[in-house]
Amino acid sequence: MQHFAGGPDNRLSKMVNNGLDIQLPNGSSGMKPANPHIIEAAGLRAVFTWHADRWHHRVEMQAGSQWLVVLRSVEGVPEEDLPPSPAIQDLNPHVDSDVGLAVLGVGMSGGNHWSLVCKTHISPQNGASQLAFSFACRSRHPPVRIGNTYEAIQETRFAPQEDTMQLVSSLGSMIVATTGVDDITEVNQQLCLEQFPARNSTKDKKPRTWQWAYTIQTIDKTDCGKVSSLKTGLIHKD
Repeated sequence: MQHFAGGPDNRLSKMVNNGLDIQLPNGSSGMKPANPHIIEAAGLRAVFTWHADRWHHRVEMQAGSQWLVVLRSVEGVPEEDLPPSPAIQDLNPHVDSDVGLAVLGVGMSGGNHWSLVCKTHISPQNGASQLAFSFACRSRHPPVRIGNTYEAIQETRFAPQEDTMQLVSSLGSMIVATTGVDDITEVNQQLCLEQFPARNSTKDKKPRTWQWAYTIQTIDKTDCGKVSSLKTGLIHKD
């Protein structure tokens, strides 16, 4: 079992372990929340907005006084048990004493229950400010595939390096570093962060929780190609 360490991340296990009895007062009603939620790091921000039956999010990069979209989450539809990205229907702000504002989210699709924490994270390697995403899925059966999918809005060159992916566009460069992800790939300008629980499934049919995390940060041109060992530091194993 993997656990999230630090900040509000340790609430993920409690959030998702209660998922089989979860109630969704906001998203399940179909009513559109009035305001987006924004988590900002150095030169990057995550913007969460409500569409149809769930929260979507996009990653924006600062360009002078403007914020331009770099990545947009690829979401599913109500009929999908395993959507391209976790179905988050209830999202709430949380004030973290160390990093300020964070958001905590929960949702469900089919028999799968999802949870999310997004906050600013300080890299233990270089002190850089990062966007940190932590997800969990609880299910009675090992899912074939879980994870996140992003569409690259700008024309982007992708460079995989072990458990990281470097993205270079006309706006600049950034690095996505993962923990608990089996594959990080690019397909047709889509960034895919995937875990495949069914590959290592057991005959135990008790509900289980699978977790994964990743950080996103901007990097200077001089640092391109030198970040293959960057780690998130968001998950530890017993």
